[in-house]
Amino acid sequence: MINASPWLASGGIFLIALAVFLIYATSYYAHLRIRARKKGQRWKGEEERKRSAEVAKLEAALAEIDIHDIRAN
Repeated sequence: MINASPWLASGGIFLIALAVFLIYATSYYAHLRIRARKKGQRWKGEEERKRSAEVAKLEAALAEIDIHDIRAN
């Protein structure tokens, strides 16, 4: 008969390591969110940051255009 305890032990170690990793990952993610909130920023992904930077550039360019110049043409 095959002794199953080594298989159970390695599976248990794997599950414990997985649980520790998940706890660490979620606590680090929460730490990043809290740090961003303290700085007054919303939590944004990299793509959202790039998009908001592009929108800010476009808004600045539109602000430079004078409405009277457009109406004169």
